[in-house]
Amino acid sequence: MGLALALLACTACATSEPTEAIDPGTLVAALERLGADSDFSVFYLPGVDAKSLIAADKLTLAPLPVVEGTPNEDARAIFSWLATDTHIVWKLSLFDIEDFTGAHLHLNTPAGPIVQHLVPERSEGDFIDPIDIPNSQVYVGYFGTSELQETLGVTSIRQFIREYISQNEIYINVHGPETAAILRGFLNA
Repeated sequence: MGLALALLACTACATSEPTEAIDPGTLVAALERLGADSDFSVFYLPGVDAKSLIAADKLTLAPLPVVEGTPNEDARAIFSWLATDTHIVWKLSLFDIEDFTGAHLHLNTPAGPIVQHLVPERSEGDFIDPIDIPNSQVYVGYFGTSELQETLGVTSIRQFIREYISQNEIYINVHGPETAAILRGFLNA
């Protein structure tokens, strides 16, 4: 059974019973084949049973104040994510960004610490050397409970969704020149 999913709202409750595990690599490969997201894109994941997903969302990141006429005044990004019992699989579509240096999930506190590295992966450091993205660039990945247990002390993806995402406590930053945040959006479930 396939899944047609508009990533505009949560598809299932984060408190339901555990479901059959999906290989996150299968979801990553499906998301990579889709290319860059648009604001209203819908995707079809063949072979993925909807009962295996516990939450999903898609958000267009809002620009942070940028001085008119400076780099990144036209920057855009769309962040999509799917949650299974064991992993969160994500896709970040970036458009018209100069000196892109990274993207992270942050905790919604003053100077919000990094909860999860997206680009680059944690083993590579906090930021990458600046690159220009004149048209579009897509990054896809996943993370599991072990990463979240280290940063937040949660022991399950359901707990992360219930205690953090559902409470508007997690946001994504896309970083530009000098590692300053240029785009931001809060995850919802």
